[in-house]
Amino acid sequence: MEDRVAVERKSKADAYSSLGKDRPRLKREFERLSEYDYAAMVIEASLSDFLRPPGFSRMVPRAAINTLVSWSVKYGVHVFFADDRHLARALTYRILQQCRRHIDRGGET
Repeated sequence: MEDRVAVERKSKADAYSSLGKDRPRLKREFERLSEYDYAAMVIEASLSDFLRPPGFSRMVPRAAINTLVSWSVKYGVHVFFADDRHLARALTYRILQQCRRHIDRGGET
């Protein structure tokens, strides 16, 4: 399934770092993910927690969310927020499980 489905997980700190100083790399990552039948990014933070940036970041949370929403729409990459690492892992598993079921039934992802 790895040639059709991709799920990228990021901690809140990694997401902010990627949206800030590593922005060009993150954009390339979204472009790469857009080539899959189904692609998602799971952020290991709730949306309300994500709106409180880590201490190192000077990025305005609204700008971070706007970028994620904009690139999600532009590149067709689903963005999910999970409260913590444990829930992010469970959500990632569930996404992959659903994609597998869909593919096994002969459907497109």
